[in-house]
Amino acid sequence: MPRSSRVIAFVTALTCAVLSVPVTARADWPSDPSVNVPVGTLGGVASSVQVLADGAGGTLVGWSDVVPADTTRQAFLQRLDPMGNASWGANGVNVSRCTQPGGIYAFNGSPMTVSDGRGGWITGWSDARGGYSTKLQRVDANGTLQWTAGGVTVAPGGLLGLVSDGAQGATVVAEDESAVIRAVRVGPSGTLLWPSPTVIGIPALPGNVVPDGSGGVILLAQVWNGTLAANLQRVDGTGALRWGPAGVYSSASSNWRFVMAADGEGGAIVSWSPNGPARMAQRFDSTGAEVWAHGGVPLSGGGPNTGGGVDTMITDGHGGAFLLLSTALIGAPDGGPIWVQHLGADGSRLWSSRGAPVDTSEECGSPMLASDGAGGVFVVYEDYGIGWPTGPASAIRAQWVSSDGVAHWGLTGAPVSVGSGAGERWNPVVVGDGAGGLTAAWLDARGGTATAGAKVYAQHVASSGAAGPAGVGTARAPLALALSAPWPQPARAADAVTFSVAQPSAGHVRLALFDPQGRHVRTLADGVHAAGGWTARWDGLDATGQRAGAGLYFARLETAGASVTRKVVRVP
Repeated sequence: MPRSSRVIAFVTALTCAVLSVPVTARADWPSDPSVNVPVGTLGGVASSVQVLADGAGGTLVGWSDVVPADTTRQAFLQRLDPMGNASWGANGVNVSRCTQPGGIYAFNGSPMTVSDGRGGWITGWSDARGGYSTKLQRVDANGTLQWTAGGVTVAPGGLLGLVSDGAQGATVVAEDESAVIRAVRVGPSGTLLWPSPTVIGIPALPGNVVPDGSGGVILLAQVWNGTLAANLQRVDGTGALRWGPAGVYSSASSNWRFVMAADGEGGAIVSWSPNGPARMAQRFDSTGAEVWAHGGVPLSGGGPNTGGGVDTMITDGHGGAFLLLSTALIGAPDGGPIWVQHLGADGSRLWSSRGAPVDTSEECGSPMLASDGAGGVFVVYEDYGIGWPTGPASAIRAQWVSSDGVAHWGLTGAPVSVGSGAGERWNPVVVGDGAGGLTAAWLDARGGTATAGAKVYAQHVASSGAAGPAGVGTARAPLALALSAPWPQPARAADAVTFSVAQPSAGHVRLALFDPQGRHVRTLADGVHAAGGWTARWDGLDATGQRAGAGLYFARLETAGASVTRKVVRVP
């Protein structure tokens, strides 16, 4: 279904009321992907779904919905524990509750939620009460509102971006009705920390705001000067413009479909579709200087995933990025295959020239990415089904691509949510669970239609690819002993290096590190493991507990009758 037809109309009313929160019965993650867990079913016109890991094996889900009693749109949060049970009552916590007319309005995916860095959360939204403004609310780990009921007003206009400062506060970017863009930083008590807002003198593309790693933000804007180009600006944690009064430009020729991710080192990576055969990307360091070749590097060496499509990018945390490539344009009813590429810190393509296939069928769309925490990614996407849009209802599927670019859950992924009849599912989002599995949430019209009856559902998928709690299902046994390339590479002194191991049968396995002279450095694993996959991490210490020096090392995986060796490089 075209996404334009899925946009929920803006609604306002004269009053809004505080909701009572009933107790929710326990209902663990179902193993049947046609069941799933209802998260937000209050008003039936939900939108703007978001998921975050709670740091304790559970998931935080955010969304907006209309309160039936007064028809105002409000922002909601719900915490699901590791078994999928709601912690904050039926339909969660109303974060934007108010005592005056109005409600929130749909602007750039509002509301948005980030961690406060101390076990709680900060939610921002675009608010229509008494004129358009951006408001924030902080919620602690128990779901209790910490700031003024109805939120604190931090800037005029609508919310463009929200990033955590890691110290119980956040930095906000907002655009007012005169197209003036401002950045502000809010402290733990909800007060503004900078003497005055920082005015960013460039027009913004909604949603292109990422953290700079020091409490500030990097903003991407699309500029037209006879041709389309990307203009970037960094605002640091003190509110200072770091990339000059006019920012920096990612390209000087006609381009489109810009996306951006933080590089994990104070800079950013930008990707775009040029008037050519392949998407391009460029990395900017913390000073705004280009890191890769001028004009950018191609993401694909050719094939069906060149050019435009649904493009989503996330940081790999080590100077590179993962980026989804698809021939399916947003809202295209017939979909298309999905691929994912991993760009290293030097701009090299790490997953073959065309990237790694996620699902090569012709009926996929709206893919979203999340890190698996070990150098790979999880992808969730819509599966339109044969005969779409007049045939079966769409489903949500997921794929895990490990650090070596291998897809583990079959040619068409693992089922997350499936159904028949009128139960269309769309706009999935995903987060890793820290144990090799994922939690996905999406908008769901089971029992209704895509424009009347949209609710929020969620489902956990274990590392095996089976729906249900962590540990369910049986992973497919690999055909041969395998040791993935270490991640990250090269590794800096403070980096922990992750190895993914696959063994075809149960047995004793030893994984150890050696220097180029064959001297033993550290043993990472030495014992019996079941058939399937597992991971090991090297924290950079040797067998004596001392920090291993920069240089070349070898990781050797040994079992009865077979061994595999991989190079490991550490840099200062």
